[in-house]
Amino acid sequence: MGIKLYRSTSPNVSTSTATLVGTYNTSSASGYSIIDSTVEGGVTYYYRALVFNTAGDSPLSSSDVVVIAT
Repeated sequence: MGIKLYRSTSPNVSTSTATLVGTYNTSSASGYSIIDSTVEGGVTYYYRALVFNTAGDSPLSSSDVVVIAT
């Protein structure tokens, strides 16, 4: 079970075209952190988190979160 974080420069983030920023597996770590170190200042990014189960399925998805890098 864990979380996959995706980034796009377009709203309504599609996991098929967005960049996978990182994956966090809750069964193998004690802390939680995904750092997106490839953003550029002045660009608007949209993020979406998907929760996946032990089978790798992603039945739950967050709404888009908008971030403007500075």
